[in-house]
Amino acid sequence: MVKTDPRIIFIDGTLAIPEAARRCVAVIGNLDGVHLGHQFLIDEAKDLAEGMSALTGAVIFSPHPRSFFQPDGEPFQLTPLLHKAELALACGVDRVFIVPFNERLSSLSPEGFVEDILHKQLGLIGVVVGEEFQFGKGRAGNAASLQSLAQKHDMASLIVTPIGTGAEKHSSSSARKALREGKPETALAILGRHWSVRGKVAHGKRLGHKIGFPTINIPLGDYLAPRKGIYAVTIQWAHKSYFGVGYYGARPTVDGTGALLEAHIFDFNQTIYDETVEIFFHHFIRDDEKFSSVEKMKEQIARDSDKAKNLFNLI
Repeated sequence: MVKTDPRIIFIDGTLAIPEAARRCVAVIGNLDGVHLGHQFLIDEAKDLAEGMSALTGAVIFSPHPRSFFQPDGEPFQLTPLLHKAELALACGVDRVFIVPFNERLSSLSPEGFVEDILHKQLGLIGVVVGEEFQFGKGRAGNAASLQSLAQKHDMASLIVTPIGTGAEKHSSSSARKALREGKPETALAILGRHWSVRGKVAHGKRLGHKIGFPTINIPLGDYLAPRKGIYAVTIQWAHKSYFGVGYYGARPTVDGTGALLEAHIFDFNQTIYDETVEIFFHHFIRDDEKFSSVEKMKEQIARDSDKAKNLFNLI
């Protein structure tokens, strides 16, 4: 996905958005991960929009408010901006409005946010939020106050009760927790799909080639860091899916510096540097560890690969 996708509209407050993009019924929130709870919100917005003969939209913020208030914090996002927009569109949203979260927006009162952003700039005719939604300076607004303010501007509104319970509560924070604990299956139950990291294949030291297990290296960028260790993964490249074994860690056996995400693709011998790939996390196999020699590490990688193949029923 590129920024020129006409369904993704960047709001800067100075240019009027296309008339055809106004009068949407929109979900509002950060939508990090576009998990099953978000997907339920989108479905509710689609139903409301259909009854009003309107398009469905999603209003998301960039940067994420947490990043704005904690610019030096560690990356935590399940889905960076354009990945998130793509997932929302795949769920049936017609327009994604990306609103800059800056000093001005953070200082708007709940009333100012609804009047200036939702009503004047976006021209929404309906809003859909979860019951825990908060907005405005100091998070002074909530779902109930949004509903009241929306009514003043002739906007329909719908407050949706979150879905999911317990360990599989459908929330971004629950999915993050699961991934940091090395539980991609739990994240799958929350997200409705395998969590993935998308990026361009970077050049590495080619150690994997030397020991018979060539890997592709992907920078994590703005994605959160999962639990360090070995995973059974699938890799999507050029509209095809491949099985493999993934690793996230600091490569202690070879005195690596800084954590790295890499994957060995089974039965694959193509060179794809600078190509965009997506790595999907299926199962956690084991924690990262330091071996006494590269040969010992090679033997363990072979066992890890067999374990991943067994998990995928390849052998």
